[in-house]
Amino acid sequence: SDINTLLGQSTLAGTIDEDRVYALAGQDFSGDAHKNRGRRAGHGTHVLDIAAGEEPADATAATPAIIAAVELPVAVTADTSGAQLTSYALDGIFWIAVQAYLMGKARGTSALPCVVNLSYGTLSGPHDGSDLLARAIDFFIWLWRDVLKERFSVVVPAGNGHLSQTHATVELPPGGQVQTLRWRVLPDTTTPGFMEIWLPHDIEAQEIQVRVTAPGQAAGGWMAEGDPNVVWPAAGGELSRVIYHTVATDLGVRKLILISIYPTAELAVGDPVAPWGNWRVELRNV
Repeated sequence: SDINTLLGQSTLAGTIDEDRVYALAGQDFSGDAHKNRGRRAGHGTHVLDIAAGEEPADATAATPAIIAAVELPVAVTADTSGAQLTSYALDGIFWIAVQAYLMGKARGTSALPCVVNLSYGTLSGPHDGSDLLARAIDFFIWLWRDVLKERFSVVVPAGNGHLSQTHATVELPPGGQVQTLRWRVLPDTTTPGFMEIWLPHDIEAQEIQVRVTAPGQAAGGWMAEGDPNVVWPAAGGELSRVIYHTVATDLGVRKLILISIYPTAELAVGDPVAPWGNWRVELRNV
């Protein structure tokens, strides 16, 4: 009801002024720090509080819940792709699991039942459970449950970043048939844009080709594995680059096509900007 009241007080001509909602709620987002006071009281903290399940006034010495929190470095949370998350997240999961084990042993019992909430998602990576972080979490769960016979779970977000709109799967029949992906790049975006195209493990050299076309531009040539990076425009300031390379994983070598686009808005006067709109990414299996 309090939130609805704030929304009503912040609605002007049928449109909600989100900045006014936060201001009326006492959330201060001013300042140059990456995580100012308003943002430090963030989503993950709320999830942790709800999961713990106790009102502060109801907690007693016999309350079973113990909260062990891990803070990620600013450099990790500042990287919106989540590419730097893996090692720090695994360190945190391991530390929390060890605390549950040691606390249980100190009480003369087995490890305390442990639920780790990782309220953080990654936009980079293959999104199919084969990345290092996903496989390592699976290993932790197997180690604690099947080997140590302890109660242990990891909760991860299901909807961070509107995942239904940030990944897709496409089939490429042989014979050169083209599949086209529409990459909708928004205007007024001050961060670079990236698309990762992860190919199956058994792809042969130069089997899959890619062509990237900027909005309003004529299509260029096709790029295959081993070709030089495609830079657009060819003359003048670089606004987009296509890289075709291989990534070593514990499941074997996997090919990755990485497309990067400059921001579509200036951070400083005179900065180069990429065109916004529908970028066309074409793939074919030759």
